[in-house]
Amino acid sequence: MRKQDFLEALDDALHEREFSKVERKDIVEDYQAIIEEAIERGEEETEFIQKLGSVKEIVRQLKRSQQRPKSSREKWIAVSPFMALIVFFLLGFGWDLWHPAWLSFLGIPITAIALETKGKERLLALSPLVITVTFILIGTFSGLWDPFWSLYVLVFAFGLAASKAPWLRHTSVIPVISVAGYIGLFYLYPQLSWWVTMLVFLPVLPLVFFSGVIQVHYGGLPATWLDFFKTKTFWVSLLLLVTTSAVYAVLVWVSGMYHPTWLVFLAIPVGVLLYGRLVRKEDIPLVAFMPFIALLVFFLVGHFLDGYAYSWLAFLAIPIVAILTNQD
Repeated sequence: MRKQDFLEALDDALHEREFSKVERKDIVEDYQAIIEEAIERGEEETEFIQKLGSVKEIVRQLKRSQQRPKSSREKWIAVSPFMALIVFFLLGFGWDLWHPAWLSFLGIPITAIALETKGKERLLALSPLVITVTFILIGTFSGLWDPFWSLYVLVFAFGLAASKAPWLRHTSVIPVISVAGYIGLFYLYPQLSWWVTMLVFLPVLPLVFFSGVIQVHYGGLPATWLDFFKTKTFWVSLLLLVTTSAVYAVLVWVSGMYHPTWLVFLAIPVGVLLYGRLVRKEDIPLVAFMPFIALLVFFLVGHFLDGYAYSWLAFLAIPIVAILTNQD
């Protein structure tokens, strides 16, 4: 059986066993990636597919895994939204800290990642979330949005540290030094122009493509750093990054506010999703846009209308849209 025949048979069998459209799509994509990785390693396509076992047995095992009792880790993940909601309301009603109490909702993905991933993969996945919490807490209570936005550069340090290549692991110290240098220059030499202090990040730029933090698929497979430049998605992302950075700089210069002007950067993931949906005709569900829309509504209503006490309701749009648009 060839790959395409196997994947079509798998999708049909999953449909018969009443897996949802989203579940079928995820499972088929997982098996497609497994087969393509095996072919990349030099294994013969039909022989490897035979090793996977019959489609009926695969689906039977998947169905059984759906029905098994939940482990303690899954129970903690399931309860985390309720814990986040309790913390949010306690801080909001008790101390009027609706912002940044919303950060408690980041505890949901943090819990899932901490319990479901291992080793360096866990560290890499957690780093942007932990840095976001740290950055917003520092910015909210001290107003030091600059220079502590530079903490995000540390994500590349975690990516390099998780690399399999020893020489790349050694380079993970470079982003750390760059961040420390930027913060040091900011306080020791405040008279320096911003573009001079930004020069400390130049050594980080060539490492971005080796860190594994930014990944693009090219021809159905993970792209190498050279293939990365061949993808239209990369150039769309780069255009969005440059444009939003320029808009952000102008907004900060005109208004003097680092928050909530940073919301313009949400245009990057939203723009990439729109490009995939409208131009590349990819099957990107509407719910993929909802976290960004909810975050935008939450902050704009909360900040300009002093409505953090009720703007959190925007996040309920995420599960509502997921339920309404889910098709079996």
